[in-house]
Amino acid sequence: METPLFEPDVKIISTETVKPSTPTPPHLRTFNLSMIDQISVAIHVSSLLFYNPTSVTQRPDITGLKLALSQTLAHFYPLAGRCKDNSTIICNDEGIPFIEAHVNCSLSAVLSSPQKLELLGKFQFFPPKDILSTGKEHISELVHLAFQVNVFRCGGVVIGCYMLHKILDGMSFGLFFRHWSALARKNYDDLIQPDFDSTVVVFPPYHPEQREKEETVNPEKKYCIPTNDSLKIVGKGFTFSDVALSRLKAMAASKHIPNPTRFESVLGFIWEQCLAAESTISNRTEVPVLLFAADIRKRVGPPLSESSIGNLVANPIAFGKTGLNLPELVAEIHGAIVKVKDETVREFLVGGAEAILAHQGQIWGHLAGYKKGTYFVSSWCRNGLSEADFGFGKPSWIVFPVTDGKIIRPHRNFISLTDYNDPDGTSGIAAWIYLETKEMQVLGSNQEFLAFASQWEE
Repeated sequence: METPLFEPDVKIISTETVKPSTPTPPHLRTFNLSMIDQISVAIHVSSLLFYNPTSVTQRPDITGLKLALSQTLAHFYPLAGRCKDNSTIICNDEGIPFIEAHVNCSLSAVLSSPQKLELLGKFQFFPPKDILSTGKEHISELVHLAFQVNVFRCGGVVIGCYMLHKILDGMSFGLFFRHWSALARKNYDDLIQPDFDSTVVVFPPYHPEQREKEETVNPEKKYCIPTNDSLKIVGKGFTFSDVALSRLKAMAASKHIPNPTRFESVLGFIWEQCLAAESTISNRTEVPVLLFAADIRKRVGPPLSESSIGNLVANPIAFGKTGLNLPELVAEIHGAIVKVKDETVREFLVGGAEAILAHQGQIWGHLAGYKKGTYFVSSWCRNGLSEADFGFGKPSWIVFPVTDGKIIRPHRNFISLTDYNDPDGTSGIAAWIYLETKEMQVLGSNQEFLAFASQWEE
């Protein structure tokens, strides 16, 4: 008999708009987006950062968090403005929503529950969707960031976040959090100033009339991963400790790739095990495809710093085949990364907007058919979010992406990767994996898989 879900109560204590601590100078009031950001779609991506309590009596300094956020926005000034259209931000210091909420239970009641996914769906950890825009009809009505700080009875904290993906990628968002958290701790030595200009220099704006007409928001029908409502999809969380990752790196090494990264190793392993689970259920007719994102900051000439703001990513595509082992799959992943960072980035720099649009079209072409053998991976590993210490420790767990304040609607063969910091001192990579129900049953009972992955969601 299933244990009934308890009904959590999230009480909004205050809602306000946080503006930059100093006005943006007149000569910085108009910011022209780079070509790569002009092309990016205006959708909000959401995430949850979980902080374990440091003590029952200690509570986060909400006033200090808001002050540090205001100071951070003074440096990240375009984020406090509003888009005029797909190409321009008016840096008018309009500000971003900040909500404080109290939760009537302990954080451990959620994290220790065997029904975590359902509980997270019931908690309203995010700012209400209606404050993200005033009408959802024009890009100028979208806020660029929104935060809700949820304080639990035990002193634990969950920060719910919305970011406008048109302006920020995962690395940019992580830099914002690192800056904000360093100011909250008054640790000025750790501040890394954002660089909004370099991306525009490398990928200068372009001005096609047809793109300027595409100013409506809600492009999810065109740009989200398609779904098939007849399929039964289930999502489960797994963690890979640093020890397990070291073992996987050793197993994934080969003559061609003697020192694979931990990302390549764990992704290759998950892909291998998912393909094995799939093959036990049905015969594969499609060539297995793995799509993911790669940071291109270091691949442009001259290289951009980690503080460069914008959607500086491209999407490698790895192709598998029946019978490939872990080192061979990792070699395919590594080769796809090398190709996109060398050839694709060069095509972006030479071909401009048309090359970027062609690359995006290739990616969505693979996703559009919702094919059985196509896997899509989104990773926020080592983007800085796991280092965001506001004075009450680093986040123990990060969940993304989510929609409408709930865990993302499950898509077949979707995998998200984040860093985690366990209270017992261990750390590693957390993976959310979404598969058809029968395939997940096979994966979740596969002892070869569970020898490296600890199941987080029962």
